[in-house]
Amino acid sequence: MFQRIFTIILVISVVAISVNGQAADEYVLSRLPVLSKTIDIDRVFSPDDLPVDNQTKDVPCFDGSRTTNAAMPWVWCYDYGRPTDFIRPHLRVRGYPDDNSWYVSIKNEGGGEVDRLNASSFHWHVEAPNEPFVGERWTERVAGRKVQIELHADSPPRDLRVSVDQINVSFFQPGRKAITTGKNDMRDLLAAVPRSHRYYNYSRSIADIHLMMSDRSGRETNCTGFLLTQQLLMTNQHCISEDWQLDTAKAIFGFESQPPFPTAQDNIPFASIEMQDAALDFTILKLKWPARDVWKPAVIDSRPITNDQLLVLIQHPNDQPKVLSRIQCTVQSATVDDRPEYAKDFYHLCDCQGGSSGAPLIDEATGRVVGLQHREIEKIFDDGVNLGVRMNEIVTKIQTNGALFNLIKSSIQ
Repeated sequence: MFQRIFTIILVISVVAISVNGQAADEYVLSRLPVLSKTIDIDRVFSPDDLPVDNQTKDVPCFDGSRTTNAAMPWVWCYDYGRPTDFIRPHLRVRGYPDDNSWYVSIKNEGGGEVDRLNASSFHWHVEAPNEPFVGERWTERVAGRKVQIELHADSPPRDLRVSVDQINVSFFQPGRKAITTGKNDMRDLLAAVPRSHRYYNYSRSIADIHLMMSDRSGRETNCTGFLLTQQLLMTNQHCISEDWQLDTAKAIFGFESQPPFPTAQDNIPFASIEMQDAALDFTILKLKWPARDVWKPAVIDSRPITNDQLLVLIQHPNDQPKVLSRIQCTVQSATVDDRPEYAKDFYHLCDCQGGSSGAPLIDEATGRVVGLQHREIEKIFDDGVNLGVRMNEIVTKIQTNGALFNLIKSSIQ
């Protein structure tokens, strides 16, 4: 009886693994880690009739109260009530994109301003003809479990209503490991080598990227990226592809396991998407300000790669401090003949995990970037293998944008 049940289960399992005509012993995966949980809250609205002139009202807020008046007509204080590393509110506003009479201040429990949003900060759309517009966006993260939101006005705003409908709180679901040799070689960088080692110098271009997934689920995740110049950074297109993601995305330089730790200057938001390509899975982003000189742009190797070429992969899997993969980290095949959709990739054997997307694949001897990590393939009953985009293919694509290529050509060898 037991043998019969086992046979049925085995048959079902094999059938389930074979999907869309793919071989039953392998499938493509690329699952980013999830770093947040979205909580729907009872919709909180600012009143339609805001205080004017000398009108005041006391509003409960944590252990005391706040007084609203014509200059600060609405305050909302929220305590999640459970441990969390951060809170990130989602705001919806009804009003007009050209109304400059108001702004919203996002503060932590101690009253420190974390974010300030005005009408130009929101993404607006029309829900009905001859009605006010509706705008929405996520705010910056507020550390801890409490947040205070204040509406400020220079004069009575036109038909304005501010509301909060969701918050994100910290949560962790790891991305899947892509272990290629049966033994996980992902090691903390500074536990593996000192800062005087050449591998550490290879890592100086690399940043951890915090972002929201492009599927508009509200889920927060991380990827890895690296500098092309002090103000241009490359990562995967499957990480950042939409302008609205730039509202909250940040590149964090110097995220390592030992001090000195990242400063405020090292947490850099993005100004724009300069170029992206879905087939080659890369995005080039402009930082709002240049990275400090200690974070050096990568050197790009535009020559073809070779089979068995020795690599290192320095990455931020699962939003961890810099991690190194080195042992048996090689080019398994310089071409991908069996998967036409990845014809400009190569197979490699460097261990990685969700969050490693966008990391540079680095030639072990020269420190030059030869590929862009972007996909993993898990083999059932066997070790996995990973896909990187060949950097010479990416350089060829960038050359189609002359102005952008001129900015980075000094980093290409």
